[in-house]
Amino acid sequence: MGFRGVLLKIGIFVLLVAILPGLPPYPTFPFKAFSVPPPRPLEDVLAPNQLLNNAERLLENQLRAPETILVRGNTTFVSVFGGRILEISNEDQIRVITKFGAECRGTFDERECGRPLGMAFDTQGNNLIVAESYSGLWQVQIKTGERKLLVSRDEVLDGVIPRKARIPLGVTVARNGDIYWTDMASDADFENTMQAMLMNPSGRLMHYSRDTGKNRMLIDQVFGANGVALNRDESFVLVAELGGQLIRRYHLKGTKTGTDDVFIDGLPGAVDNLVADEHGLWAAIFIGADLDHPSLLAMLAPYPTVRKLAVRLLTMLELPFEFIYQKTGSTIALRVANFIGNLASSVPLFPKRGTVLRLDWDGNILAALHGDDGTANLICHAIRSGDYLLLGSPMHHWIRRVRLPEEVLRIVAPTGGPKVTVPKVSSPKQQENVKKEFVPPPRPLEDVLAPNQLLNNAEKLLENQLLGPETILVRGNTTFVSVFGGQILEISNGDQIREITKFGAKCRGTFDERKCGRPLGIAFDTQGNNLIVAEPYTGLWQVQIKTGERKLLVSLDEVLDGVVPRKARIPNGVTVARNGDIYWSDTASDADFENAMQAMLMNPSGRLMHYSRATGKNRMLIDQVFGANGVALNRDESFVLVAELGGQLIRRYYLKGTKTGTDDIFIDGLPGSVDNLVADEHGLWAAIVIGADLEHPSPLAMLAPFPTVRKLAVRLLTMLDLPFEFIYQKTGNTIALRVANFIGNLGSAAPLFPKRGTVLRLDWDGNILAALHSDDGTANLIAHAVRSGDHLLLGSPMHPWIGRVRLTEETLRVVAPQGGPKVTVPKVTPPKQQGKVKKEL
Repeated sequence: MGFRGVLLKIGIFVLLVAILPGLPPYPTFPFKAFSVPPPRPLEDVLAPNQLLNNAERLLENQLRAPETILVRGNTTFVSVFGGRILEISNEDQIRVITKFGAECRGTFDERECGRPLGMAFDTQGNNLIVAESYSGLWQVQIKTGERKLLVSRDEVLDGVIPRKARIPLGVTVARNGDIYWTDMASDADFENTMQAMLMNPSGRLMHYSRDTGKNRMLIDQVFGANGVALNRDESFVLVAELGGQLIRRYHLKGTKTGTDDVFIDGLPGAVDNLVADEHGLWAAIFIGADLDHPSLLAMLAPYPTVRKLAVRLLTMLELPFEFIYQKTGSTIALRVANFIGNLASSVPLFPKRGTVLRLDWDGNILAALHGDDGTANLICHAIRSGDYLLLGSPMHHWIRRVRLPEEVLRIVAPTGGPKVTVPKVSSPKQQENVKKEFVPPPRPLEDVLAPNQLLNNAEKLLENQLLGPETILVRGNTTFVSVFGGQILEISNGDQIREITKFGAKCRGTFDERKCGRPLGIAFDTQGNNLIVAEPYTGLWQVQIKTGERKLLVSLDEVLDGVVPRKARIPNGVTVARNGDIYWSDTASDADFENAMQAMLMNPSGRLMHYSRATGKNRMLIDQVFGANGVALNRDESFVLVAELGGQLIRRYYLKGTKTGTDDIFIDGLPGSVDNLVADEHGLWAAIVIGADLEHPSPLAMLAPFPTVRKLAVRLLTMLDLPFEFIYQKTGNTIALRVANFIGNLGSAAPLFPKRGTVLRLDWDGNILAALHSDDGTANLIAHAVRSGDHLLLGSPMHPWIGRVRLTEETLRVVAPQGGPKVTVPKVTPPKQQGKVKKEL
């Protein structure tokens, strides 16, 4: 069969996994979009510090993965990997209180050897209450190790949908002996936490009555139910929501009895165990997150289709190895099966910052302790021991210890507290820094960016007479448009369409653009009656408007200037200076236009280029642009701008003045991916092709800090693409071509994009003068916006029409303080009410 045959089968298999109904997962609650509140800025009480740096290592290599740590006098109790509960006394004397499961062959074997997670001192005897993730909730006698199963995983428990517990995790005990505990998620076992956290929230906070032995659900659909804590008078119980980056509160007494609310949200990461005392509680941040480095789980929350596909792929990848293990007992197969779904497998993606928060009982953050040297990160548990804080982590084979500074001690225990001894210390090791890339977060949709409906009810011009208008130029009563199918069109007298030129062969469909061409950016030439056209499959062209005669200025076969000299792959934006020189963009150098998805997942490789009309040579102005797109010159041509699609910003390159030859950020934090820029005397229009905001961040921006995830995604897309590309090349099969085009095409992800459409009006100092939004779907996915009299014409690569909206008087005054002439535009097709449109591959 050969390597290509294997690739073909793999590609077909993964495609079927993605599209066929009836395949796993079978979640408790259906896949739906939801959102996670963004983390609070790391400022004021949350400002970065190094209070957790240089953490000491206790009992290094004598235990592994300390999950929960309890302190009673001079004795410490720890739940660790290998199914053990340990008692540590006299600084380094370790006794095994109890052991769950069989002996371990390795970390891959925890389903057999047990994995105790949360534990708490019992108030009804010398016991520990232990949440063991593979068997249930246990009472363990400290002296003898005798165990009693309180809640079995085989028991169907109360819930919005009654169901068994899958991952018992957090636990605390009330004074009357009742137990409050969490089932982290109901859709997977602990070794498949990755899948569980990608599905819709199914965690629960439970109450176990010691009198009746019955369980009652208090809160359901928690996004990763984790640590549990009772406040000092037991009027409420708290549950940490790992994925939601918040803590929920359930009221046990008072007027709110039986209700729940959010105790605190916007935490700087995924919160794990909660440790309560008289004055407040410690909250351990297991995976750090901030506005620059958002949580991957939070980023994927609004995209149920992406999450469903990811879970399917993980499940289908795991199944054959699980089958082999069940049939043969192969430990290699078990290792692979455990690795695929285990949250620990994604540790390299997590930030190095470690954080522990100190909260009061009103939900205020009193102190934040951070570490940035890698000695105290991935923290699942924090507990005070005298003047120290002991830290647990499921990823390390030691307990960490840091001394609390005086100012923190005064906050933690205003009246002081006893000192106790802790285990012996190993010397800390210095670790290297890791550089992270990120995209500035979008500005809040408020003030000038506040939502409105100024683009709603957009008229549809020339509906179904053209497809995918990318760039629109207006000269008097004539409009010029680049469209799908390889054509440049001239529209006059309202609805008279003339084809100026056609790139490539005749199209068989949208899947065939590599053959039939796809002109993107176009600009009027200043050296004749020409258009300058960026065609992504061939290069940069000069096109005579009257005759359609073409001249190739820059070929894709030409190696161009850059940090690394290379060929252009996606010529996109273009503008022409008064002297005829051309400024143009190459979106990315790593893939063709039909595989723009892969290109945007790789590290930035776009360029802003300068083409000299006098010499015919190209010079790179800015390299490593994250999706180089629209280009515009300011009125005196002292600088040129380039839109950065993935970076949600606009860069500026200086052509004159003291900064000549340098570049900077013209404006960043835009509310989405910016496409074409259209300049005039007073400023410019910036079209937002994919909207983004703090609650719905861009998937590209979210993935930017995670190179391993992006690399995996590109590899998967490429491996999916290869077999269909091979079939097409060998047979000419159009179905294979449709699939190959669909896999890597950025347009295939359009259903995942927000419905909001946005166009910004900027001045030449980088200020936003006006923001025009839509929320009805008639004007979204906007690639181009240009004024035509009192109207704005809108182009989109996804729509078979040109959109038109009337500009309000207020906007007109902002756009052109001196007014401007009115010109005619193409005839209008009345807008139609449309349902869902079925799209072909």
